[in-house]
Amino acid sequence: MHSSGWFKNPDYERCYHLSLSPAPIEIWTPDVRELNENLRNEFLKAFFGEHVDKVWMESPKSPEGKAEGVTHYRVFCDENWIPIIPRKEVYSTEFTELCWKSASELGIQIESNLKP
Repeated sequence: MHSSGWFKNPDYERCYHLSLSPAPIEIWTPDVRELNENLRNEFLKAFFGEHVDKVWMESPKSPEGKAEGVTHYRVFCDENWIPIIPRKEVYSTEFTELCWKSASELGIQIESNLKP
């Protein structure tokens, strides 16, 4: 996420990423559309293990993701793939390499259908 020019803080360069959404309504009875919180937590513990305390959650951004209720979970890692809690926010330049420029600063259009 950093070397592509998306996030300025290099602590957000790499991550383990899990996306979850409720099962299609055809599988569940109509009154059980939401992803059960306990089931979600079991998936997170199984996937991220002892590092579940470092999980960063992001809501869906695309129209399709919103329609399906997709939620993204990430644990960011250092250059050796050791899970970390990133220092500061994604747009912090405190740890950014000298002369580094974001994709937008370079005039590069990043293709995306994501809307804020």
